[in-house]
Amino acid sequence: MNNHNNIPLIIRDISLGGIQKVIAALEGDWNRTMVTIWTREKGSLGFSAVTKTHSTFKPSIELYFEGTWLGIHCFNRVNGENIFDEEFAVNLLEYLETKLKLQNNK
Repeated sequence: MNNHNNIPLIIRDISLGGIQKVIAALEGDWNRTMVTIWTREKGSLGFSAVTKTHSTFKPSIELYFEGTWLGIHCFNRVNGENIFDEEFAVNLLEYLETKLKLQNNK
């Protein structure tokens, strides 16, 4: 897809070298719905286990670094439902992979 225009500025400005994993879940029901969608070792793990919709909780993704994390809402509001934005998630993971490859090639 390579549409990196929708990647939040914070992601474009920080070093991603220390990222360990990316998790998707519903903000408000995090522990019960969290799913790892990317790891440094395996790359993208897909979205089949991600809870895709909820009327009140917000689908979000978190980038985990050693000692900290960065959370980002990842949904569109459609007909009273918060729908996981898979296109955004794919673009974010592609951006992450591209940045890591560039950093490793330096």
